[in-house]
Amino acid sequence: MTAMTKTKIESAPRSRQSWIPIIFALVIFIPCILGFGTKFLELVKLSHTDLEGRFALTPVVNYLLATIGFLCMFVWGAMRGTFHNVEEAKQRMLDMDEMIEEASRRPAESIRS
Repeated sequence: MTAMTKTKIESAPRSRQSWIPIIFALVIFIPCILGFGTKFLELVKLSHTDLEGRFALTPVVNYLLATIGFLCMFVWGAMRGTFHNVEEAKQRMLDMDEMIEEASRRPAESIRS
C-alpha cells in the first residue's frame, strides 16, 4: 500500500468523526432553541401586558447573559484547542506534585546528616 492510499484511508474516518458530533449537537440544539425562543417570546408578550410579568423578565435576562458568557468561554476554549488533550493537565499536575515532594525530601535529608 502506498503512502497516498494510506493517508486517504486514515483521513476518511477522521473527517467523518469530526462531523458526527456537530450533526448530533445540531439535532439537539435546534429544537432547544426553538422551544426556548417561543417561551421567551411569550414572556416578553406577557411583560408588555402585565406589570407582574415584567418582574419575571429580569432573572431570565440575567440567565441569558450568563449563558451567553459561558458559551463564549466554551467556544474560545474549543478554538484554542483546550479540549484536544484533556489528559495533559492531569499529567502536568502529577509531575509538579512529584517535583514538590522531591524538593521537600531534600532539605529533610540534609538536616539529618
